[in-house]
Amino acid sequence: MKRKFFKLKNYNNPYLPRRAADPLQKKKRKKILVLFILAVFLVGLVYLIIYSPLLKIKKIVISGTEEFEVVNNIQIIATRETTGYDLGIWPRDNILLLNEEMFKAVIDSQVVLDELAVQKRFPHTLKIYAKEKVPQLLWQEGEEYFYVDKSGILMSAVALENIKYDLPLINRGTTTQVVLGRKIIEPSNIKFIQAVLAKVSEKISDWQINQLVAPVVDNSEIFFYTNEGWYFILKVESDIDRSIDNLQELLVQKIGQRDKLKYVDLRIEDRIYYK
Repeated sequence: MKRKFFKLKNYNNPYLPRRAADPLQKKKRKKILVLFILAVFLVGLVYLIIYSPLLKIKKIVISGTEEFEVVNNIQIIATRETTGYDLGIWPRDNILLLNEEMFKAVIDSQVVLDELAVQKRFPHTLKIYAKEKVPQLLWQEGEEYFYVDKSGILMSAVALENIKYDLPLINRGTTTQVVLGRKIIEPSNIKFIQAVLAKVSEKISDWQINQLVAPVVDNSEIFFYTNEGWYFILKVESDIDRSIDNLQELLVQKIGQRDKLKYVDLRIEDRIYYK
């Protein structure tokens, strides 16, 4: 005889109250929903700020210089530094993420400048103010020539045919090892040289200075060579006005013809030695 199995049925009694939902479970579901919405909001916000075109650098403005080579070099560097991604995820063209000091350091390391400023103009413009470093002297070492900046530092080598500034030509008078980026003359000495040249140009018209020699390592004495072949010597602490006045009086009163003049020594105040 076969055994029969019966399944018990469940009957819901409409008159009995339903079982209340677990409040902890309900709170947990609500928390998950809030976290999900918050996560979606944060992802959207990150995309909006970091990856959307909202803060993308679209314009780079360079001012302060009209030197084509300087502008072109800065433009190339700026374009390169605002292209691609850092660490593979952070867009370089995001104006908010751009580090101005690091950006300046990159340009400064590759372009010789006297002044450099970087300014963000939200939301899409990067302004770069650059003033090229103008050399103050032309240093000669054998057959080589070097620009010297206002700080007395050797800026760069330059071929004679490419020199584009009218600069005082100076050398040591002997072979000297020169190293780019190092100071070769004090800024105060440069100002002294410029002041002497200005005073000579102001007071004297029948001869000119075309070369300078600083034979002493500390540049405390400068030999000023004229286009007539003779030269005069000054110490860098000399009173310029008095020295040039004394030189002029000597040339007028004592030396009629300068074709045989070799030098005038003005290193001792109010004493003049000449040959």
